[in-house]
Amino acid sequence: MIHFWPTVQICATILFNAGSSAAIQPLQVTKNSTPPFRNPNLTIAARVENLISLLSVEEKAQLIGKASGPIPRLGIESYSWRQGTFQQCNSGYRTAMPQNLGIAASFNVSNAFISGLVTGIEFRSEHMDYSKGLTCYGPMTNIFRNVMWGRNHEGYGEDPFLAGEMVYQMVQGLQGNDSKYFRVHAMCKHFSTFDGPGNGGDAWISDRDWFTTYLPPMKRCLDAGVSSYMCSYAKLNGVYGCQNPRVLNDLLRDVWNFDGFVMSDMGAIHDTVAAITAGCDLDDTANNYQPQLPGLIKQNSTLLGYLNTAFGRAMAARLRLGEFDPPDMVPYANPAVYNTSRIYSKEFLQHSHDAAVQTLVLLQNTHNTLPFAAATLRKLAVLGPGADNHGDPGYGPKVTGQSNTTRASLEALLGASRVAYAAGCDDGALCTNYNESAVSDALSGADAAVVVLTGQGLEAENHDRKTFELYGNTSALLASCIHRDIPFALVVAAADPFNITGIVDSIPAIIQAFYPQEYAGDAIAAVLLGDYNPAGRLPYTWPRSLDQVGGEDAIGNYTMKGKTYRYSQPDPLFPFGFGLSYTTFEYASLIAPSTASTCDAIQVNVTVKNTGPRDGTEVVQLYVQFHNPTMPTPDVYRIMPPTILQGDHVPSVVPCLCVVLECPVLLGRNGMNPRRHLMYWCSGRVVCVTSCLEGGLYCGFGFGLHICAVRSTGLDDSCHTHCTGNSGLSSECLLPAGRAPW
Repeated sequence: MIHFWPTVQICATILFNAGSSAAIQPLQVTKNSTPPFRNPNLTIAARVENLISLLSVEEKAQLIGKASGPIPRLGIESYSWRQGTFQQCNSGYRTAMPQNLGIAASFNVSNAFISGLVTGIEFRSEHMDYSKGLTCYGPMTNIFRNVMWGRNHEGYGEDPFLAGEMVYQMVQGLQGNDSKYFRVHAMCKHFSTFDGPGNGGDAWISDRDWFTTYLPPMKRCLDAGVSSYMCSYAKLNGVYGCQNPRVLNDLLRDVWNFDGFVMSDMGAIHDTVAAITAGCDLDDTANNYQPQLPGLIKQNSTLLGYLNTAFGRAMAARLRLGEFDPPDMVPYANPAVYNTSRIYSKEFLQHSHDAAVQTLVLLQNTHNTLPFAAATLRKLAVLGPGADNHGDPGYGPKVTGQSNTTRASLEALLGASRVAYAAGCDDGALCTNYNESAVSDALSGADAAVVVLTGQGLEAENHDRKTFELYGNTSALLASCIHRDIPFALVVAAADPFNITGIVDSIPAIIQAFYPQEYAGDAIAAVLLGDYNPAGRLPYTWPRSLDQVGGEDAIGNYTMKGKTYRYSQPDPLFPFGFGLSYTTFEYASLIAPSTASTCDAIQVNVTVKNTGPRDGTEVVQLYVQFHNPTMPTPDVYRIMPPTILQGDHVPSVVPCLCVVLECPVLLGRNGMNPRRHLMYWCSGRVVCVTSCLEGGLYCGFGFGLHICAVRSTGLDDSCHTHCTGNSGLSSECLLPAGRAPW
C-alpha cells in the first residue's frame, strides 16, 4: 500500500491543553458571574479553552455522546447531537423537498441550495431552544456506484463533479452565510466511503479511485465550509472508517485543514481508544465515549489530551450556533424570521413544487406519445403500485396531507370520471399479488394509460435491491398495456433503475421521476399533460444489464473499473446526462483554440438554438476525452458546471432564437482552483491534465456519452484541441509527493 503522508505522531492531534481533572474546581454560575465561555467577544478558541478548564473528565465525556449534558452548575443545557438525516433532522412534518438524487437530475445547483435553505430555516425554527439539537445528518455525499444500493436516493448521482457542486450548494443553504454563526450544522457523510452492501463492508480502493472518484465531492463540502463529517461504518482497506487515522487525521485534518468535528455513524465505533485517537470526536451512541472514557483515562492519562481535543471541537460547534450568546447577537435566533410559521409557508411549498417538476427526466418518447392531449382524453387508465402512493423512501420529511399522488393530481386536472385507477399490485411494489381483473377493467375503453412503479419498500438503508429485474408481476402489468396497443407512459418513481431492456422498444414513453415528495403527483401530471416541458437529465448510467456494471456481486467491489459513465462499457440503455424535451435544440459552431499549453485555461464557444415548437429548458454539458493516454484515466470527463438555459436567464429557449455560450475549460492552475481540473493519479501523486495527446472536447445536449461515442448532431470537428509542449508529464502540474491537489 502506498503511504504518501508521513506518519503523524500522537501529540500532533492534541489541540488544547490537556489539563488535569484533579485541578478542576467546581464553578457555580450565578446571576453575577459570567464565565469566559459565555463572552461572545472572545474568540472561539479562548472560549473552548475556558470550558476545558472548567469541566471534569466525566462532564466532558458526557458532552460528546449522542445525548449530551446537561451540566447544571455551568448552565449548560442538554443537547441532542443525533437529529436524523438531511431533510429529516428530527421527527415531525415539514416541507418535503425532492430527494437528493432527483435534485441532481435537475442539473440545477440552485435547487440544491434552496433545498438546504428550506430545510435549514424550518429546522432552526423548530429548535429555537437548542436542546433538541441543530445538527443535520446530511447531505449524503457518497457516489452512486451501483444500481442495487438501497441508499442511492440520498445522494447526487455517479459523477464526482456534479455531486460536488450539488453538496457545495446544499451545505451553504443549510448552514447560512454568516461569518460567525451557523444556522444549523451540516454533516457530509459517510466519510470517506460507504456505498456498499449493508453497512458498507470493506472497501478495498486504490488511491487513484479514492482521489479521483470518492473524495472530490467530500472535499467540496469542506470548500463550502461544512461544520462536520460523519465517519463511515465501512472499512477502508481493512481499517474501520471511524478508527482510521490516515483518513481522519492525516487527510482530513493535516492535508485539508478541517477544523470542525467528526461524528461517528451509529454503532460505527468498535474500539473507543482507536476511535478517539484516530480523530473521531463524537460518538453517535451512549455506549462508548460517555461510559468508557473516564475509566480509560485513569488507566492511560495521555488519552485526556484526545478527550480535550474532541470535546473542544464539539463545543466549538455549539458555540457557533450561538447557543451561549445573547439571542439578539445571533441572526438565526431572531424570532421574527425563525418561527413555526415558516414551516409549510407558501414560499417554501412553492420552492418544493418548482424543484419537483425539474427533477423528472423524459427518457423515451416514441412518436411524441407525450404529452397526452388532455382535451381529447375520454378515459385515462392510471395503473401501478406507485400511482396512488406518495413514494416516500424514508430519510426525508414525513409526507403530509398537503402532498399529492399521481392519481389524485390527474383526477383534479381531468375530472375523476375520466380517470380509471387500478393499483394492479395488491401488496405494493413487490407485486406478488396481481389483480389482473382490476387492471383489465381500468384499461377497458381507455384512450391512454400511465403505469407508475415505485421503489418504496425496495430500496432503503440496510435494504439493498434484491434484484435488477422487474419485481413480481409488474412485467405482467406492463404487458397488459403493451398488448392493448394504446399510447402509454411508464413512470419510474424510484431511485434505482429496473431492467426493462427486453421490453423498452414496446414502451412508447418513459419518465424517471425519482422521489419528488411533496408535489410528486402534480409534477408527474404536469409532464404527462404537457403543462411542463421536462428538462431533467439522468444523474447515473442506466445499464442494459448488470453485466455492464460488474455483475451481480459488484456492489461489494469498490473498484471503479466498469462503473459509472467514466469507466463503464459503451451502449448502456440510457447514459449519464441523458434526457429529452418536448422541443428540440440545435448545437452549432463548437469552437475551441487549435492549440493549448498544458495547464492552460482555454475558452470554448458554442451556439445553441431552439428549433422546436415550444419554449423549453436546455442543460448544456461539456466533456473531454483523451486519446492514447499515457496512464489509466477515465474514458470521459465532465468538466463544466451545469449551464441551464431557461426562461429568465437566457432568451434562447423560445423558438427560433440562439445564444452563444462561453464555456471556460480549466486545463490547469493559472490561479484557478485545481479541484475543477481533470486529474490523473500517477506514481503516488495526483496531477492535473498532463499529456493531452489529441484530447477532444465535446458539447452535448442531454445525450451524455452518446454525443461522444457517435458524434451525432451538435458536434463540430473544429472542437479538437491539441496540447503543445512535451507529451509526457509537465513538471508545473505536479504537486509535492503525498499531497492532494486541493
